[in-house]
Formats: sequence, structure tokens, C-alpha cells
Amino acid sequence: MFLPSSIRGLTGFKIQAAVNAQNPGIPAVHSRIEAGTLKIIGSACSNLVSESELYQYEESSDKPAKDYDHALDALRY
Repeated sequence: MFLPSSIRGLTGFKIQAAVNAQNPGIPAVHSRIEAGTLKIIGSACSNLVSESELYQYEESSDKPAKDYDHALDALRY
């Protein structure tokens, strides 16, 4: 795996390839919301809060409608 020189010299960090599947992550986040175990401090996570308000699914699909959810992607993993 190629690592930029700015990262190669760091120690103590585990670097691994990303798992980009949405299907397992979305239900996991949803269950944490339902259980009340997902806590988000809005003032510290303004992009996450903004993106979550815009989140939509394609009609008759379980796929997100747009690719604007980078903060939500990070939350899922």
C-alpha cells in the first residue's frame, strides 16, 4: 500500500484499507440512535449535523440519494 511521506514516518498508528460498504454501517448507526447510545455534540460536529439534515434516500431504494455525506460516512465506521 502506498503511504504519503507525511504518514510513513508516524509511529503508533494502525493504518488499514477502508471498508466502504454502506449497508452494514447505516443500520448500525440507526440502532445506536434508537437505543440512545449515539451521542453527538452539535457544536463540535457542525458538518455532521448539517449533513444529517440533508440526508435522503433514492426513491424505492436503500441507497443514499447524493454523495454529500462525508461526515456521515466517517460516523458509520
